[in-house]
Amino acid sequence: VVTDSDTFLTMKVVHHGHFFFAVGEGLSGLRGRLRAAGIKEEHDRRLLVTGRVPSLHEDASTSTFIESVRIQLAGENARGIVFETLSYALGTADENSNGDMSRVLSNCRRIIAELRCPVFLVHHSSKGGESLRGASALLGGVDVALVVERDPNNPRRRVVRTIKQRDRADADRWEFMLDSTPDGPRVTEAAPVVDALPPDARDPRRERILELLRGTRRMSVRELAAESGFTDRQVRAALEDLRLAGLAERFDSGRLTAWGVTVAGELAA
Repeated sequence: VVTDSDTFLTMKVVHHGHFFFAVGEGLSGLRGRLRAAGIKEEHDRRLLVTGRVPSLHEDASTSTFIESVRIQLAGENARGIVFETLSYALGTADENSNGDMSRVLSNCRRIIAELRCPVFLVHHSSKGGESLRGASALLGGVDVALVVERDPNNPRRRVVRTIKQRDRADADRWEFMLDSTPDGPRVTEAAPVVDALPPDARDPRRERILELLRGTRRMSVRELAAESGFTDRQVRAALEDLRLAGLAERFDSGRLTAWGVTVAGELAA
């Protein structure tokens, strides 16, 4: 979007236009993150950035923000509004309160309606990475939720997964490589993840671990190792592959970690 090119990270650019960033966390590093994505200095005129993040929990603050964006756009349309991070845009709201988060999302929908563009909320995931941190109303109220994960077996690789997509089938997973360059981190490759699992998807270890997780309580790595006869390291590797494929999920409670099967894992042939 914020580029003159017809492609961005191997994807076709349908619309060019302005993006408005309300950045409460990492404002000083925003330029570096944009450079990493291949957005050049000459495109900065399309980037409208402020460190003044509104309280989306308050109607008056939201109204002031909408008017401020209109003034800065000077009659042009925005292609998107980004709040980074959501925590800085909550004001006095409690992110664990369904009532508070419903009100925050209501004001997000108001911004969408009045400025006629999508709103993007950068937020932290739960410890297990299978949902969004805080109240369940947040995941329930958004149209699309994407999770960016680091591949534990490849420090360069990141995987983008869809954990919610309203009214449509889940999109394919995407991966990209983040490399160090003299100018800082840079995304050097981006492509869809073709396989639901890494090569050799019928690995007997993964099959056995998935079988043990189906229809049972959550199990720890040690319990899975005892039941399967595999080593702890083999179990962890199989669980990580299953997690990246969306077939298993991790649950953290203090120092205890357990694993369970997802709906997709229950239904997988």
